Amino acid sequence: MEQLNRDKVSDLRHRGTQLVERLYGQRIRYHVEHQQVQLDGEPIPADLFYLVLHRDHGLRFPKRLAQEILMKVAHDHPFSDQPGASTDPYLPRELVAPVLTDPPAPEDLSGLNYWMIQLRSMMQRRSLN
Repeated sequence: MEQLNRDKVSDLRHRGTQLVERLYGQRIRYHVEHQQVQLDGEPIPADLFYLVLHRDHGLRFPKRLAQEILMKVAHDHPFSDQPGASTDPYLPRELVAPVLTDPPAPEDLSGLNYWMIQLRSMMQRRSLN
């Protein structure tokens, strides 16, 4: 019985996600820097999304299921205001920010130069053979 309920919820989640994707598409997005879900460029509280679905489309979803669907659709459409920034919503912010803002330290470049030289010499050896 419990497995049947779990399968039913999983099916409802899957169908609900497809429906919301069709209704809203790219209008629901995940802003990576602000770590927030946006609908038409405005932040939307995930815990109120079930009300939006009911008001706009007459759809009734349990509150928690509507939140899960919203987060899934939003994470499928991440965006960033910073050019070249990672739009992977699953990367922790502290891993992304230093890469975007801090220039590499000189000692990092020297290590990189070492490996570039090694790679170049390996490629030259292979082309000679």
